[in-house]
Amino acid sequence: MMKVATIAYNKVAIQLSSEEVEFFRKLVQEVQQVIPNSFTTRVNTSPRQARGFFESILQDIKQSGESLMNISFLFQEMCLLQNLLNEACNAIVINDFEIKLGKSKEEAKELLEWVCNVTKEMEALQEARRASYMPSPSNLPKLKEANKCCLEADGYLITFYIRKLLSTQKVVNLFIVLSIDTTQLVEFSISSVPKPIEVEDLCDLIKTFEQYIELSDQDLAALESPFQILNSSIFQLHTLETDITSDNEKYAIVNFMLPLANSRHSVVKPFIGVRGAVTFRNICSFTSSMRKILTE
Repeated sequence: MMKVATIAYNKVAIQLSSEEVEFFRKLVQEVQQVIPNSFTTRVNTSPRQARGFFESILQDIKQSGESLMNISFLFQEMCLLQNLLNEACNAIVINDFEIKLGKSKEEAKELLEWVCNVTKEMEALQEARRASYMPSPSNLPKLKEANKCCLEADGYLITFYIRKLLSTQKVVNLFIVLSIDTTQLVEFSISSVPKPIEVEDLCDLIKTFEQYIELSDQDLAALESPFQILNSSIFQLHTLETDITSDNEKYAIVNFMLPLANSRHSVVKPFIGVRGAVTFRNICSFTSSMRKILTE
């Protein structure tokens, strides 16, 4: 029986024997004999291309000298297997099925079910990949489809675009845009590379920010400076000090940094960052928005 070695959204490696490939080669011949004029339309490839495909695989297996070999199939090639089997099992009549093909019709139906399951899994992986795709700022319509939360400071704005994955609930894709206030004639922003991040790390960021606000209400002297909110390979966030504005609103000086290229000598990883005052009200709005995204 054919076995999956590895599978991805666009290709799958299947362990095959020469007998199994020979079955498909004969199947092309039998299906073509029954539907010679509509083969290409119904199977979605020409008889010549289908025969050539299986003959090349058969030759590779024979040249390897092994009884089994892992063969890589693209999604379209898996659809070829599925279409051929579907024609033979459900659409046309092949007389002396087992004698001509070396498999019973029941065995062919089991193989069809197996192939269908593989193609469905590839489609699911493809959908998960599509859902996790994080476009760049130049593709704003698609970027707006992602959930976002903002940390607004005096002088800069950090926007976190978060997209959940279908394949796991423990990881999300994170894309960060750092926008810096400048003159009316100049717009300056820095974008991170979209990267996966553990949901637990973002939950820790929320908890630590809330812990910082709670400690500042109790005892400012107990707060370390800098107070680390999150230190990851994707970004760094920490506070430096706390004070009160002239409007009697509490704020913290927040330092935010994004990593640049790796250091050539692996001594200090270079970062680019900003520092500015963020009101406690804006911090609470940011953590509340992020919590809502992660728990929905």
